[in-house]
Amino acid sequence: MAQLCSLVEFLALENNNVCISGGASGADTKWATQCAINGIEVTIMSFQDHRCTLDYSCYRVVLTPKELNDARVALVEANQFLKRKNVESNYLKRDFYQIKFAESVYAVGWFSEDSKVPGAVNIKGGTAWGCQLFILRYAKKFGLFANKKSLTVPLYFFDMFQNKWFQALAQTNSFQVTKVEWHVIEQPAKPSGKFAGIGSRDMNRDGSDAIENILQL
Repeated sequence: MAQLCSLVEFLALENNNVCISGGASGADTKWATQCAINGIEVTIMSFQDHRCTLDYSCYRVVLTPKELNDARVALVEANQFLKRKNVESNYLKRDFYQIKFAESVYAVGWFSEDSKVPGAVNIKGGTAWGCQLFILRYAKKFGLFANKKSLTVPLYFFDMFQNKWFQALAQTNSFQVTKVEWHVIEQPAKPSGKFAGIGSRDMNRDGSDAIENILQL
């Protein structure tokens, strides 16, 4: 069973390699399961009444109502690019905390051609939230205030349609992310440090294999 802890207790843990999971079915479960097999600790970001599909030994951070509410500002900002209808879901607020403490993000899903908003990640479904949140946070930390116009982001995305890995490149001005480009890469390095393993609930064999392969490097 998962060991419950607070956000403060999670931050005090001295662990070098941690997969930060959302505890959902599909990609979240695959990342967490394979990490456990390969000796990588798993921490689930959660909240009261969260129906979590993972039940093996790991840490489970139960976010407080205040902590969940604190995520809203970042979600509203991300939604300026994503143009989704709802930013009030506790599942999205949980996503924010997966990303907030991640040094890198590994995602599995599908690209989308629907969005025409400059700076949007153009990814289908809920996976877009985690990717957009991470790009915005990373750009603020390493790009906007450092006056960098082009920023290589440690955000790796496996597109299950093309069966290829991509890495994000963010174009910025002094105020915001203006464009997100995706460049094909052979394969990312094996995840290390604190990373978020995220993706679609609807996994195919290629996506599942991609997760297995990268964690066995």
